[in-house]
Amino acid sequence: MFPFEFHDPLGSLDGLSLMHPLMSQPLVELCMRYPTYVLTAGGRDRALARHAFSADLPREIIRRRSKGGQEEYLKEILTRNLPFVRELLLDGLLVQHGTLNRANLEAVQSGEPTSIAGEQTRLHSLIGAEAWLRRWREIRDAILREQQLLPHG
Repeated sequence: MFPFEFHDPLGSLDGLSLMHPLMSQPLVELCMRYPTYVLTAGGRDRALARHAFSADLPREIIRRRSKGGQEEYLKEILTRNLPFVRELLLDGLLVQHGTLNRANLEAVQSGEPTSIAGEQTRLHSLIGAEAWLRRWREIRDAILREQQLLPHG
């Protein structure tokens, strides 16, 4: 989900560089030799690793269908705060300025099936962008009022 660090072209030549030994080319090439049906045998995520370490892992880990992730947690947070999220995004600056399509945003937040890609992490990113934009606008307006370029009120 998150890319590994890359070399900063603006960084100094003698700066620290990050190394990811598990992402070395020979190891990646070895892993890519395994067909996906081996890696997901029986419909289980990480099936090969689960089999290799089955003697050392608890049965619950061997039997589970996937490792899990943050998606359910993010979905729960959004569901719990849906009125706030709807008000923030649907009436927000991003919609007002045409950056976001209100109809699509309403469809994604409706809870009904839709063909629109509306994954939870994207909604969280939009919430962050809208909150940042609103705060930036408040600061800008305060500066303009201070400089008497914007009327008070």
